[in-house]
Amino acid sequence: MKKKLTKANLVAEIAEINKLSKKKVSNVLNSLAKISYREAENGFIVPGICKLTVVRRKERRCRIPSTGQLILIGEHDALKVTPIGSAKNAVAPKHLKTITVIDEKTEIKNKTETRDQKNDTTPAPTPTQNPLPKETPTPDSDSGSIVFGCPECGSMISAPSDSIGKSAECPFCSVEVKIPLNNPETNANEDSAAKNNQEADLQSGGFMTFFCDECGQEIESAKSMAGMTASCPTCGSQIDIPDSSMPPPTATDDSQQSSSMTMRIDLMDL
Repeated sequence: MKKKLTKANLVAEIAEINKLSKKKVSNVLNSLAKISYREAENGFIVPGICKLTVVRRKERRCRIPSTGQLILIGEHDALKVTPIGSAKNAVAPKHLKTITVIDEKTEIKNKTETRDQKNDTTPAPTPTQNPLPKETPTPDSDSGSIVFGCPECGSMISAPSDSIGKSAECPFCSVEVKIPLNNPETNANEDSAAKNNQEADLQSGGFMTFFCDECGQEIESAKSMAGMTASCPTCGSQIDIPDSSMPPPTATDDSQQSSSMTMRIDLMDL
């Protein structure tokens, strides 16, 4: 590695080239520096080297690197040194071999294709901890399971009977579904029959009253629902609908008190 050229070496080299004394060369360099300082405000060009100008810096905030303290530097003048063209070409000339012409149309096309490929790649669905089984047996194939349709994609799903009322993820469309009480295949016929029976019961007055064994709530239902199983609208316990009206149970403690308001249930609540 070459040593840096000091001022003394510079003076000696200039004096030797121009056959001058070192003192005269040193005086010329000092005079050039003084003139540069004086004329920098007006824009001074050091022949063959650079241009000196004075610029106005705006107020700004910065931090001290060693301490991280925030400081404010006010508006001030600063010296700007710009190399001239001849100095640039002499020190670092331009090389045509390093310049490459880019086809803008091809560049845009490549970027568009890359973006489309990224958009086409869809991530795989994340497996759930308790996915529903993918098998979809018929309702009669397993008496201990419930088969229902996904409300989002319509796919038939089978779930254990002990999971009624719980939420799980559809194995086909990954939408969260709630496991119903009954199979939807039979609900359509039951809903139609329920409406017909309810209309007939309203016209004939065929209703009966009974009481929940758990909470003592008075419940009213159509006589056509006798023998069916439903949920108490107050405590949610499973109750068997009797064949006829029943007297209120005798309360043995404070927990079983009949409500003053009768709750009606119909086939839509099953």
